Amino acid sequence: DDRISMSMLAYINDGLFTLMPDGSYRFKIAESFEPSADGLTYTAKIKSGLKWSDGTDMTMDDILFTFETYMANSSALSVGGENCVVNKIDDTTVEFVLPGALASFPESVADVPMLAKHMFEGKDSLDMDMTDAANVVGCGPYKFAEYKSGEYIKLVRNEHYAGEQAAVENFFMPFIPNDDTAK
Repeated sequence: DDRISMSMLAYINDGLFTLMPDGSYRFKIAESFEPSADGLTYTAKIKSGLKWSDGTDMTMDDILFTFETYMANSSALSVGGENCVVNKIDDTTVEFVLPGALASFPESVADVPMLAKHMFEGKDSLDMDMTDAANVVGCGPYKFAEYKSGEYIKLVRNEHYAGEQAAVENFFMPFIPNDDTAK
């Protein structure tokens, strides 16, 4: 069920930051996000020492791969049909250069879930094989542990998570087989 997958994604993966209702940022994998004076360039400083749930280091290559893949599949980071340009400044700094003003850019870029390049590069799809936990890699507070077809998904605390460790060690996301049951 796609709703279950989307719910799970929010727990197993993080974006740069979350844009809060008051306009402030709650940083996740980024430690800062600053616009230029003209609003056409945004610079994000990425936390150092980040790891994927499989223990592999997260690198700037993963960040670039994520946004290149995202822009190939979405127009959310484009102005007038032209995508922004994503540049690696150094190992912990990424720059987004917009072709024109885009007031919604921080909101559009904030929660784009990071993609592990070592898991997705060269594949025709971003689908994850949920029959094997080793195939589901993220950088969020939880990691995928088990999928029981038609019954549940089990998530466990991600010991490699860079943020505050999740208070709940593991939890189950049950499938509700009939929409009427959920009412």
